[in-house]
Amino acid sequence: MCGIAGYISKESVHNSAISSMAKTIEHRGPDDEGFVFANLENQKHRTFSSEKSPASVRNNYDVLNEDGIVPAHHLAMAQVRYSIIDLSAHGHQPMWSVCGRYCITFNGEIYNYIELRNQLRAVGRVFHTKSDTEVLLQAYVEWGDKLFEHLNGFFAFAIYDIERKEVLLGRDRLGKAHLYLTQGTEKVYWASEIKALITAGQVDKHAINTASVTDFLIFGRRDRDGTFWDGVLDFPPGHYAWVGRSCKIQPVRYWSMPTDRKSIRDISFNEATTGLRELLIDSLDLRLRADVPIGFELSGGMDSAAMVGLATGAMGRKVQTYTIKFAEAHSDEEPYARSVAQLYPELIEYTVIRPPQEEFWNNADRFVWEQEEPFHSPNLHTSQSMQRLIKDCGAHVVISGAAGDEMLGGYAIDYMAPYLRHLLGTGDISGMLNTIKNSTEFTPFQAIKGLLLDTLISPEQRTIWGKRKTGENGILRKILDQSIWNECENISFLNNNENNFHSRTMANMTHRLMNYWLRSGMKSSYGIPIESRAPFLDYRVVEYCTTLPPEYLIHGGWHKYVLRKAVEPFLPPEVVWRRKKMGFPFPYREWLSKSKKTVIKNINGLECPYIDKLAFLNHYDDLAKLAPISLWRMISLLLWWRRVIDAREILK
Repeated sequence: MCGIAGYISKESVHNSAISSMAKTIEHRGPDDEGFVFANLENQKHRTFSSEKSPASVRNNYDVLNEDGIVPAHHLAMAQVRYSIIDLSAHGHQPMWSVCGRYCITFNGEIYNYIELRNQLRAVGRVFHTKSDTEVLLQAYVEWGDKLFEHLNGFFAFAIYDIERKEVLLGRDRLGKAHLYLTQGTEKVYWASEIKALITAGQVDKHAINTASVTDFLIFGRRDRDGTFWDGVLDFPPGHYAWVGRSCKIQPVRYWSMPTDRKSIRDISFNEATTGLRELLIDSLDLRLRADVPIGFELSGGMDSAAMVGLATGAMGRKVQTYTIKFAEAHSDEEPYARSVAQLYPELIEYTVIRPPQEEFWNNADRFVWEQEEPFHSPNLHTSQSMQRLIKDCGAHVVISGAAGDEMLGGYAIDYMAPYLRHLLGTGDISGMLNTIKNSTEFTPFQAIKGLLLDTLISPEQRTIWGKRKTGENGILRKILDQSIWNECENISFLNNNENNFHSRTMANMTHRLMNYWLRSGMKSSYGIPIESRAPFLDYRVVEYCTTLPPEYLIHGGWHKYVLRKAVEPFLPPEVVWRRKKMGFPFPYREWLSKSKKTVIKNINGLECPYIDKLAFLNHYDDLAKLAPISLWRMISLLLWWRRVIDAREILK
């Protein structure tokens, strides 16, 4: 887990922005730093180390002086390192191939690097380090841009090929690793974070994508592809592209989400259960590879408990777990987590931590800067604070249960209606009635009402109608600029093609949910830094789960039924068969009322074109009671404007 940055220019340049780009993302890689400059005409290049680099690296490469002169070049690449695999200086980047033709900068982890290294050795490749970076580089040397089909992990990388005079950019299948671009006729820049592109002077900070702002403020969505800036591109997951001095980028897709599901005639439930269990065990086994301590998040919910149960009960591994204990009884899952730990007392080191009491505002300046785009909840900062406590306890990597809900029909509000339509479409009326009657999440009336609404109108339409019904819409009309409402007309029917079960899953695994969860969650982790690994996001698990029959995901009213059965032998029944999930608490109304004075201080003198500040302040208290989440989203936008657009410190 690291950070990368780079650029390629049509004409030779003598001064470089690469050191300032690397400094901007140095929080992602506190252990090492390196640079390379290449002249594409004469094929000469020069590699530099950093003051942060180990002594042995500095002995091999000159230290780049931030204010110094650099060689004339068309290409510059940088990497900041957070050491997880092969902690020695041999893992330094940029890393050159032994033949001297190829150079790589890489952010991420290749979990199956041991298998790939053995495979490459069998065809004559020789290795000089124990790092997954060298495995990735040798995989390219052997397979070229066909290497992606061999990789299991998360990654964003740039490989310079001297003879091609081009750079290969690649991103993992699901987009867990970030990679942003700016493209002009004379230069292309890329980086792990947008702020590095801003530092390089490549972003018009006021060229805002109004559709993204509208999606965020009105519809509660974060992604429709792209970013909050018109000029900043989000390099698409599951793609690669060659970039040369022409500065043209044509991404090539190498992986896609499954397009079809199996039926119950194609696979038995027992086969589905066994197959899921075996895949999760193998995925988890790969993600337990590290040369630093690994911890497990154990919330007491199904997904994180599944990871701990499989690691201990199925694999016999000793693990360190971390559980958060909340004071609020309605949100405290610690007793469930404890029941998992008590099942394997000799294998589980059980640590309970409590949510930090620090105020959001004490760290808002740095956190908003780390997120670099508006974010959905102050709770995201709470999550980071808890991961920081886990890091303080000694873990450098943490295993989470993220993505189980999105893939396996876990969100009842999203999946119940499409599932009922699926049963209706297959003629399984008895199954449909049984699901409505026995739902663990809804009353029969709620299930039928949800089915009708989800069938007749899009989620965006329901959002608008809901705001009208409560009176929120009238208040927002006074606060938000007309450009927001103009955009509403363009996007209010976008999700009509996401009504069947599979398309809803695909949407949630991409633009509706997963893109944002990965973006915001990973940036929180990188801000510490700590590496978060999610076995559910192994592409093989994703392909498997998203092709299972819907009847195996929801059964007898139970959501994620196939997962429950897959891990049932390894977990207490009170965890497997809990009827209600607990939320992650955040007292919006109380917090917003308490924060009003701080909000006023921070918007003073702010000129954000999307929000009428006077109307915002006049209706602050009304929204805190009526629509606290909408109020927070406006605050998040204003804080982003202050810290990122205006580059002004956020006040406590």
